[in-house]
Amino acid sequence: MFKDKPLEKRREIYRSLMKEKSDRIAVIMNKGVGDGIAKLQKKKYLLPPNMKLANFTQEIRNRLKLDSRESLFVMFNGKIYNAQQTMSEIYNMCRDPEDGFLYGTYNTEVTFG
Repeated sequence: MFKDKPLEKRREIYRSLMKEKSDRIAVIMNKGVGDGIAKLQKKKYLLPPNMKLANFTQEIRNRLKLDSRESLFVMFNGKIYNAQQTMSEIYNMCRDPEDGFLYGTYNTEVTFG
């Protein structure tokens, strides 16, 4: 997992990304618990701040090549947010204060605890 890297390394990566694209939201996505879903090839995303969570969730669905009958849940800090919230709203509530990244998980079933 990305968060297993030393804090200073994560900060360095964040600073490097923000130097290139300071107007973007830096998001790290990790697979949730369970075997029912594939791993994303790409875990780091630089998203426009006005992107809706619904659009980002659809992007994840497309990358995972999920069947239309399969549900996908995207969570930040263990919570599911309104699909119409912007990524900047979620970032402001949930970003990691130590390294600046927004960490999320995805799963095909809701798993709490």
